[in-house]
Amino acid sequence: MKTRVLKPLAISMGIAIALAACNKQPAETAADTAAAPAAPAAAVAEAPHVAFDVNDIDANINACADFNGFVNGKWIAANPVPADKTRWTTFDLLREASLQTQH
Repeated sequence: MKTRVLKPLAISMGIAIALAACNKQPAETAADTAAAPAAPAAAVAEAPHVAFDVNDIDANINACADFNGFVNGKWIAANPVPADKTRWTTFDLLREASLQTQH
């Protein structure tokens, strides 16, 4: 094989082996497992369920004609851009709520 092919191949293999070696977890022994106290059920908080909600879509708008309106129409209607702003996004909404809390 030519050197042009061997160098990238050798580098790629070296990186792959190094990454594989970094991912290995130490084997747990029976003593480690028995010594670790179990977490109480109340202390484990459930993560919020984030999923696609069909109710967020504006079915009155044709998706082929106006996809932005189809997907974002209800949010835009519920959150109009204030007169003194050039844009209004969820980050702006969070910023305003944060400022209200701080002051």
